[in-house]
Amino acid sequence: MFASLTSAQAEKENGGSGDDREGWLSRAVNKVSRGVDNISHAASSVSARTASLLDFRSGATDVICLRGAPDKHGGWGFMACTSFNVHVGRDNKSSLSDETVDVLVNGRRTTMRMEIGDAHNCFFPGGGLSPSESQLARLDLNEGYNRLEFMVSSAPNSRFGAGLWVWSTHQQLVVCDIDGTLTRADLFGHSAQKLGFDAAHAGVCECFAAIAAAGYQLLYVSARPITKAARTRELLATLRSADCPAALPPGPLITTAERTLPALVRTLQRQAGTGGADAFKIAALQDVAGVFAARAAEPGCAALRGGVLHAGFGNRPTDAQVPHRTGPPRQSVLSPLLI
Repeated sequence: MFASLTSAQAEKENGGSGDDREGWLSRAVNKVSRGVDNISHAASSVSARTASLLDFRSGATDVICLRGAPDKHGGWGFMACTSFNVHVGRDNKSSLSDETVDVLVNGRRTTMRMEIGDAHNCFFPGGGLSPSESQLARLDLNEGYNRLEFMVSSAPNSRFGAGLWVWSTHQQLVVCDIDGTLTRADLFGHSAQKLGFDAAHAGVCECFAAIAAAGYQLLYVSARPITKAARTRELLATLRSADCPAALPPGPLITTAERTLPALVRTLQRQAGTGGADAFKIAALQDVAGVFAARAAEPGCAALRGGVLHAGFGNRPTDAQVPHRTGPPRQSVLSPLLI
């Protein structure tokens, strides 16, 4: 008995038996492993939540970039563009004022970087919404559509996008409203299609396909919120009318720079001159027309003096007031057709 006690006491002083030490080590490893798993799960949850915010609460309007005729060095001459309207998603408790947004074009990083304001709308250093001509000239752009992506510094794996359309000075534009014009419902056109209803007016896809075939470029303008820009692009890409399998022609999408509630209030203001959808459309078309008009005096740009917005389609009486207030003479800018 004395020998047995002495042996047990020795084992205790030496840290227990070999089996006990191995068991303790195994339990410790399991605890560390569970801790690592918990940390990894928490990080994944934060990442997923960030991605969700960027996917569903962020958005950007498309950008139109005007290029001049090729110069003797093979470049595109002058370059100018419409505003970069970019909104970064947020929740009610977060602030992104210390973050920056990197701009990517066709999957490649650029030197352009935007800052995030108090309302989470973005701007370039100095407060502007457009990059400099030299910054545009350094971009490796394709004629026509280019893919824009925006990446918040704190969430490099989450991106949201838009389109950057490079056009020549000879482009002829036809403007088209979306809700109530392309779709049967003014406010719920996108929801109707999601629920399986025929959302498009009869003949609209065939009509605009014929307009595009005649050499005109479609420009889609909607008073929807910027946070729904990606879903609106999806609508334009998939919208079909029951009597025609043709798709809508591709083209830039310009929405408001507002979130859902302010944009909804704007949409419900139907009286002209009250800051409703017509005020937004006037400003949007002035931005587009201004890019072209600023180059009207350039060599080879005489066609710009006659205007580039040749026709428009809308469904409200206020849409007919838009061309009266866009600046240039209405016959050379926009002649709305109510459908």
